[in-house]
Amino acid sequence: NTGEQLEFKQTDHRNFSNTVICGAYDSDSDTFYAYTYNRNGNGYMLRTASSDDMSNMKTINDQVSYNEICLSLAYNPIDRTLYGVTTGGKFVKVNAENGAITEIFDTKISIDSNPTAMIYSPADKTILWNVNYTSGIAAFYSIDIKNKSCTKIEDWVEEERYSFFACNDPAIEGDA
Repeated sequence: NTGEQLEFKQTDHRNFSNTVICGAYDSDSDTFYAYTYNRNGNGYMLRTASSDDMSNMKTINDQVSYNEICLSLAYNPIDRTLYGVTTGGKFVKVNAENGAITEIFDTKISIDSNPTAMIYSPADKTILWNVNYTSGIAAFYSIDIKNKSCTKIEDWVEEERYSFFACNDPAIEGDA
């Protein structure tokens, strides 16, 4: 946890499937899930890798449509589920086995096409989400899965955009 780079691996940059759009880390299985482009860069996939071998990603679903890509993705260690927000602003559950998504509710938020941060919050048992509106302004939201609601916490200036959040709170452990 020092931030020190332990290893460097060369990747084939002609293969767009190594280009991560957004991802989430499953601490229970030490697994990283990511939406990527396909090999040619003209489609999308859901892929996974062990955190100790990120260059060896395995494909879960190689036929993800643009409307099904999650631009924000988070793992909830309490219910051991991947959640995300699609390009159309739908809050969804992502099946980690086959990549199928199940809509939980429509956030009714017009988001831009940039990936943004999302993480489970053990303090209030919600998903925290950095939203980039199509207008160029950003905000910070809380998503209540149980009540199927999305609440704005604060407006942010345009420069406050995050691609990931991290939480090392032991309270996020599923059997805590």
